[in-house]
Amino acid sequence: MGSRGGVASLPPSMVAAVRLMYAGALYALVWAIGVIAVAASVIRNHPIVAAGGDHRLAGAATLTVFVSIADIVLWLVIAGACRRGRSGARVTGTVLFALHTLGVLGVLASAQAGLGPAKALTLIGWLIGCAAVVCLWQRPSGAFFSARTPASR
Repeated sequence: MGSRGGVASLPPSMVAAVRLMYAGALYALVWAIGVIAVAASVIRNHPIVAAGGDHRLAGAATLTVFVSIADIVLWLVIAGACRRGRSGARVTGTVLFALHTLGVLGVLASAQAGLGPAKALTLIGWLIGCAAVVCLWQRPSGAFFSARTPASR
């Protein structure tokens, strides 16, 4: 049956899906670091913003970090479960991608000034997720999950 759940037994579509999920986790980490760097830069270069008692920037940065941590954990957990052939992971990943799509649409539809770079970066993250989901639902991936699902007796 191949090596016990190792990468060698994964079809190419699953290898690609898992790698994309790891890339998604890394992207979420880079995103969080970028938000922290931008917030620190704004505070450093515009001390009046920090001194004025307006905490929206700090709140947005904090929220982004917490969401990014959750995002990283979800990417890694789902990637591991997919590697092990847990078919529920494929469905869970797809549902989370659908929810993420709604969030991305909200960002893209925003008329807030200055969000051009954020919109582009958000779209890149979405494309990583989309590619992972497409790989998860290819025929060889389906066969991989079916082969690991215990037969009903």
